[in-house]
Amino acid sequence: MIIFNDRDLSLIDEIDHLKNLGYCNFSIDGRYRKDSYYKIVNIYQEALTGNILKQELEKYSPKNTPANY
Repeated sequence: MIIFNDRDLSLIDEIDHLKNLGYCNFSIDGRYRKDSYYKIVNIYQEALTGNILKQELEKYSPKNTPANY
């Protein structure tokens, strides 16, 4: 699964569900981003281990929209 733009799409609340469906590879496109963008990658890595830091995500990317898949 590829998350193209954190400003348009957020699947942070669906990580556990997607893992239960069998998704095992997640990718976040960070091309042409500032170094601070990589904090978002770390937040998603934490979510994959079961530690969802939604407030942290909102701090670095306040324009998230819940995603449908």
